This record gives sequence, C-alpha cells and structure tokens, in this order.
Amino acid sequence: MLMKKLFWLLVILIGGYWLYGRCTRTSSSDETKVLKQVEVAVKTANLRTGPGTNYDYATVHADGTGGRWQVPYGTVLDVMKEQKGWYRVRVGSDSREVYIKQSLCAAPGASKSGGRKGRTSSSSGEPSASSSSELTPQAVAPVVEDPDNEVVEEVTSGAGDDVIF
Repeated sequence: MLMKKLFWLLVILIGGYWLYGRCTRTSSSDETKVLKQVEVAVKTANLRTGPGTNYDYATVHADGTGGRWQVPYGTVLDVMKEQKGWYRVRVGSDSREVYIKQSLCAAPGASKSGGRKGRTSSSSGEPSASSSSELTPQAVAPVVEDPDNEVVEEVTSGAGDDVIF
C-alpha cells in the first residue's frame, strides 16, 4: 500500500515538473524568429541597450569598448520584437540584439525615395558599410544630438571638414 502511494506521488511530481517546464519555457525558434525587416530612414541612428533613451547606448564591441554603435541610412535590420515604440533588432551577422526607435525606420526600400545616403566614419576613418550583409559594428566621432539623443545629422562646413551633429 505504501509503495503504491509513493509511486503515484512520484508520478504526480514528475508530471507537474514536466508540465511546469512546458508552460514556462519558450522555444529557441520563437526567440530567434525574425518578425520583419526594416531599413534605417535617417542619416545615422544610435542603437540602445533597451527600449528607451534612458538606456545606455549600445557599444560597437560586446565587451563595452569601441564607442557608440550607430547605423547609417539604408541599413537593413532584422526586427525580433516590437516594444514601446522601439524595435529589438539584429544588425547584419552580429548576434547581439539591440534597440532602435521605430520612428527612425521604414519598410525596406521605402526610404530610398527621400534623402541622401549618409556617410559615417569609424574611429579609423574608414566609411562604415551600409548593407546588412557586410555591416559590422562601427564607431563614429563624438556627436551632438537632438533632444531624444537618437538622430545624428552630418553637415559639411565651408572649409570642407565634416562636422557631425
């Protein structure tokens, strides 16, 4: 009689553990699913560590070095999740997920009709790539930004030097 009770108790515990794990676990395919693709519709946009300007800027390198991670006009981003007016995205082959303000993006191809392609520079002075297949994180020179700290504009002074605002 005691063995029968222990057997059923064990069955209930194992079943409960299995059911709990099944209900609380997200499948890895759900976490890696790309909802859609968008394109950066402004000259240069900052990437953030979370969905808001109160979050830190994402950095070029995962270890926190390399300066702010910014993406130029026309860069195609894989959207993993939409959250509070922000997209959680992946850029190119980088596996990290970072955030960009939704208002800075458009459907792929939609931003081609307006504005000109922006030019950004890495800390080594080389232009950063603009297609997602070739894009690697690039740092740009320190910038002065708008109140939302999200859009960076490039202006050329009369002396021919590029000044980034």
